[in-house]
Amino acid sequence: MVGHLPGESVGLYNLGGDLGERTNLAASDPERVKELQAALSAWRMRWPGSDQPAGAKQKTAFPIQGPETRCAD
Repeated sequence: MVGHLPGESVGLYNLGGDLGERTNLAASDPERVKELQAALSAWRMRWPGSDQPAGAKQKTAFPIQGPETRCAD
């Protein structure tokens, strides 16, 4: 199942026969989508910051300080 936040569209794929994720099965199997969403929600609740409302700014362990952000080469 592909779906990151509540309210986003969901993708459900059979990776055993569709590795390219070309056929979204979510509409044809809504019960499985509900089951997987419940499992994902329960899993997310075990991690810090997962109880934040949708759209909330993420809390990070090491916030970036200062006006610049640089990437490593």
